[in-house]
Amino acid sequence: MADPPKRGKPPGDTRKSKSKGLVPPRHAPAAPRPARPGDAAPTPVPPRRATEGAAAGPIAIETHRALIGKQRELIARLNADPERSVLFLLNPVLAFQELGVTLSRDVAHHVLHRLQHPVALRERRDALEAALTERLGETPRPTDPAWVSRLLFETLRLEPRDTAGQSPVYQPPLNASFIAALQTIRPAQTQRYATRPRRLLRRAKLSVAPWSPTVRRMDLAAPVPDLPGSDRAPDAVSLEELWFYKDRDEVARQALELGILQRQSFPFQTPDAFRRIRDGEKRNAFRAWIRSVRFPERRR
Repeated sequence: MADPPKRGKPPGDTRKSKSKGLVPPRHAPAAPRPARPGDAAPTPVPPRRATEGAAAGPIAIETHRALIGKQRELIARLNADPERSVLFLLNPVLAFQELGVTLSRDVAHHVLHRLQHPVALRERRDALEAALTERLGETPRPTDPAWVSRLLFETLRLEPRDTAGQSPVYQPPLNASFIAALQTIRPAQTQRYATRPRRLLRRAKLSVAPWSPTVRRMDLAAPVPDLPGSDRAPDAVSLEELWFYKDRDEVARQALELGILQRQSFPFQTPDAFRRIRDGEKRNAFRAWIRSVRFPERRR
């Protein structure tokens, strides 16, 4: 009489077998994701090294000429402590203070703006800041919604408008027509595998992500619609809402353009955030992924 056919073990069965020992499960568990630098808890920056460059006396730079003359010495001081030089990416002015270098207000402004913008945008930003400071008697802060509200309704005495549900006019990106053309030639869906249900294919879509409006794309030349007035002036006005006042006063237009440029700039950390990142109280990508920074030394 013939032996009965052998039955296979169900998936996931790890019972012992007489011939093959343990039978592994059909679907092994996925391997855990390897650790990344960003997963670690934030750590404070090590104390300053007592090397010749870091232990030298304090340096005070008052003029741009002095900044250029001390360039070789500043680079040597930064390279003497590469771990602490990572702070230069957070805020170069505060990082210099950590290394015993103090900058005057004009030089600090020059250093920050030179790193934040290319030449053309930096010159335009400086011109707007100078014009608004002279007109208003204070440093303009167009990215501060409360300051913009006071500018519009107290300083300029403009009538508030009802901007609820309204959106500024944005300039399309340079490749907007190219993206639209890609949508028209998108291939039709096909069934690649005969065993896959058609209902699953209906859920999948292949498309090109459309461009999204951002502050830097607001069109300063587009006309503003005539909106009805509002009974109450808002306590805070965003840059998107400021766009609707740009044609009512030249100062409002200059404030909007300056706010757009400030939004485009490389964001440096505030003194409080700089201290918290330095002391390991706050996470930051530069501190997590970059361990040291070295600057090329100029040849004599």
